[in-house]
Amino acid sequence: MRTHPTTRPLCVALAVTACGLAFGQTEPAEPATRPADPTAEAALMDSAGKPMDVYRTEHFLIASDAPAPLVDELKTELEKTFRAASELCRRLGLSVRTPDDAMKVLFFDKSEDYVRFAREFIALPESTYGLYVQETGKSAFLNVQNHPEISRLSDDIRTSRDNLGRITAVLGETTDADAHVTIELPDGRELHMSQREAEQYVRDIGLQLEYLDRQLDAYLARINQTVLAHETAHQVLDHMGVYPHDWDAHRWIVEGLACLLESVPNETEAAPIPPNPLRMADFRRALAGPDDTVEMSPDLLVQAMAEQRVPSLERVLTEPRIFEPGGHYAAEAYATAWALTAFLADTQPEPLGRYMESLREDRPEPDVNNRSAMQKFEQFFGQIDEAFVRRWGVYLFGANRRSAD
Repeated sequence: MRTHPTTRPLCVALAVTACGLAFGQTEPAEPATRPADPTAEAALMDSAGKPMDVYRTEHFLIASDAPAPLVDELKTELEKTFRAASELCRRLGLSVRTPDDAMKVLFFDKSEDYVRFAREFIALPESTYGLYVQETGKSAFLNVQNHPEISRLSDDIRTSRDNLGRITAVLGETTDADAHVTIELPDGRELHMSQREAEQYVRDIGLQLEYLDRQLDAYLARINQTVLAHETAHQVLDHMGVYPHDWDAHRWIVEGLACLLESVPNETEAAPIPPNPLRMADFRRALAGPDDTVEMSPDLLVQAMAEQRVPSLERVLTEPRIFEPGGHYAAEAYATAWALTAFLADTQPEPLGRYMESLREDRPEPDVNNRSAMQKFEQFFGQIDEAFVRRWGVYLFGANRRSAD
């Protein structure tokens, strides 16, 4: 069974941040909605294993027990991904089919319900928070607000705010800067300190809150991008008939295209293919470690591949196992697949489209040495050698500079 969950312990953040995926497109004034389909709706409800409300968009049928405002945001994001995928295919010159039936989505409000559903398709569903099941054509996501990891972080923020409010109130009642105060905090602790110490404590809590808020915002943004957008991209591209028949044989382009549809161009972004700062950050860490001061260069990319800090292009093209969750190269493999796909889509869109058409037509035979995958790639994009890697590096680090602006 071919199932594609996320490879990181991340969950869908719905509270979806305003993370659009369309390539510079405008929103439709009145979103279209599919007509009711009682048979499909009953089947989707049955697969959920519990009563849910049904929602429809132009291209999706959604069953959810999450709050309606969150589902409304989900509907927007799903349609943005569909439009972004359609625009990408147009840019590549790919012929695609318009799905006749609505694409099915389950959006679970509670972690235990998501885990129960996902356990049928994947091992350790607790470590994944969104997935697309190719065999059923359905995707499923979790409302991260109710996941234990996010709940704990939200509780920490709420506790810190309550404590800050209580200390501030006590300080407001004290006029002697040298006086000692006793403060009973909402979390049950009791503090004995001078007013000066309490004022410093307030500053420390303020800094802690700023850190926790940034951490939560960054976590939600990454979840929205690497889970919701990524898995929906798999669903849309699969239903459009874009992917090769054998996903595993060409895993790099399957994941690379999905990673490409994770990112969002801002309104002034001129690049046809928007940068993906999260995948770029993964790639930078693989090349240079945690030191942000290291200058990225084609030389560094060549060296990193030679030293296997990132997988070589041959491994990316021919070893789908490096994309498996928990693998030694998983994060690096995804980042490399994104970087290579972005390079080709931006600089050689027509050859990439022809390459995809060729893969769709293939019924590949087992290839022990995987040489055919290399030959197929080089047929459309030229020889994979150091000159190719350097051209790729020049493009990639230009995209990095755009993403940092």
